[in-house]
Amino acid sequence: MWEQRLELAPGTFRPDSQLCELHFDPSQICRDYVHLIGGKEVRIPRGRATLLPDTLPLAPPKQAQHDEGPNLKRLRSEEDLVPVDQNVDRLSALRLPSKYWSCVRCLNIEGAVFATSTFSPATADLVTEKMVVVQWADSEKQEAVVCETILRGRRLGDAVVGDLGSLQQRLCEVDAMPLCIGVGGVGYVLEQLGGRLTAHLERSLVLHGETYFSQACTATVETAGASCAPCKQARKAVLTKKSALLRKNFLVTYVNNCGDAK
Repeated sequence: MWEQRLELAPGTFRPDSQLCELHFDPSQICRDYVHLIGGKEVRIPRGRATLLPDTLPLAPPKQAQHDEGPNLKRLRSEEDLVPVDQNVDRLSALRLPSKYWSCVRCLNIEGAVFATSTFSPATADLVTEKMVVVQWADSEKQEAVVCETILRGRRLGDAVVGDLGSLQQRLCEVDAMPLCIGVGGVGYVLEQLGGRLTAHLERSLVLHGETYFSQACTATVETAGASCAPCKQARKAVLTKKSALLRKNFLVTYVNNCGDAK
């Protein structure tokens, strides 16, 4: 029934296929649980919107009929120039996982970048934390997009091809991923090391925003507020170096005190 409604070829939809909510009338989308308590209607937001029973997708808009001739050719040439902006607008219209996500248009890709960012007061820069790069796929399948996930500059897995529904699901998955908290802030790390990194730590650490991370950081962790194994190892190296500096300073102080006593 949906395939006929959308004028698609039979077999286009599979049991696991998803359809963007833009294909449905907003009045047919249920976003809340509705209860009557004390004679008053109470609405509780659903974790995930659902469709009302017997809902059908909107029929695609009918193209105006024109006689074959120069005007039709001009119309077709104009349509060839429009899809990129229309497609980007469809990406911009997606419902994002939270208010901290943004949809950014880029000059060099036919798509968009969805990202979360933090502001670094020290450098007056926006620092990207999570990013999903979306480009329209060269495919006959409607709404086919290629998604690439990047966390703190690290590519996570291979690019995935799907439709707008799977893109929205991917954004929710990325939003739920806990990120590694790293080795420590710049101030903390430098304080442990007496104000500067050792040559070894300069090679093994990378600065992202105002936090040091291991070069081998996995970006994601199983528990929020935790560090990945490489960053834990790097923090251990920082504290080991701190202990060595304290021992060295103690010996220097001891020797100086002995000299003064003589």
